[in-house]
Amino acid sequence: MVGEVYKVKQVLVLKSEKPVTQNVPIERELLWYDHEKKQMFKFNGGKLEFEYGYDKELRKYRMLPKVEEMFEKRTSTIVDENSVSTWFNLYSRYNDTTASISTSNKKGMIFDVEDNELEDFLFDLERQNMKFDEL
Repeated sequence: MVGEVYKVKQVLVLKSEKPVTQNVPIERELLWYDHEKKQMFKFNGGKLEFEYGYDKELRKYRMLPKVEEMFEKRTSTIVDENSVSTWFNLYSRYNDTTASISTSNKKGMIFDVEDNELEDFLFDLERQNMKFDEL
């Protein structure tokens, strides 16, 4: 209907956050006391493995330390900074929308959405698994 006035609601659409598991190398101080040389040696790494090898200083074969890498799984959260703008670009391309970006902050973007479009707008957010809050 021409000239009809709709109330505008504000919707905060939150940026997508994804948990990511990564293998991170363990770095720690490793100490080994060489009883033949009577010295303490310091290494950095995951763990010490011992191999039979030639010691040039003592001129003989014996077990020598070697640093091996070890990994641990760590989960961190990555925030997709462009998730909201990417979603809105697709939404506005395929829908006849009057919604507009009001403001943007660290959490996401606030949209001004007219009452007559609010249901479709929120449905598309839910369908795309986007988190949002009506303000």
